[in-house]
Amino acid sequence: NIKTKYAKSIEKWGDAFELFEPLVVTLIAIESRGEAVGKNSAGAIGVMQVKEITVRESVSRFQLICKTKLPEVALQDIKQKAPYLLALSVNEQKLSSSNTVKLEKLLKDDIDFNIMIGCLCFRFALDFTKANGECQINKAIIAYNTGVYGKINSKYKNQNPSTLSLYKDKSSFVKETRDYLAKALGVNGYWSLYAKLLN
Repeated sequence: NIKTKYAKSIEKWGDAFELFEPLVVTLIAIESRGEAVGKNSAGAIGVMQVKEITVRESVSRFQLICKTKLPEVALQDIKQKAPYLLALSVNEQKLSSSNTVKLEKLLKDDIDFNIMIGCLCFRFALDFTKANGECQINKAIIAYNTGVYGKINSKYKNQNPSTLSLYKDKSSFVKETRDYLAKALGVNGYWSLYAKLLN
């Protein structure tokens, strides 16, 4: 249903940020079950449950971390809908209260924009957590859930842990985060179910 409902946006932004379609569908399924929900207690908004602080961080530091500019199609979308994000820099990531309100409303009401920003933030997490020049989806999934500056960065920096070892690391990750990882990549997780649908 998610794939059908948001097919155009998933394909467009998945391609723009070089993310597999099953990954984008999986994130939407875990985060919101495909519903354009309002801000939750953690401050996450919309179908991809992105936080305003994560948006600011990911947009302002995208080129620094990902070693590439924002995709032109994403840049144009941001220029049109949220140009104040492009005024942010690596050293200045604050938004005015009025722009914060605008951004949060946009993330809730514009599903295509929410999916674009979610893909941008995940690509940022993917590059931020890479080790030895290689990206690991399991680490990026945890970073998307908890933020890039948590234990996934401090404890596992420059390491390529297995998904099972991350899941078993109770000292670093709370049950919610470990369950999030299992929902995405575990046996009968969303990615596994998606693969079964393709077969």
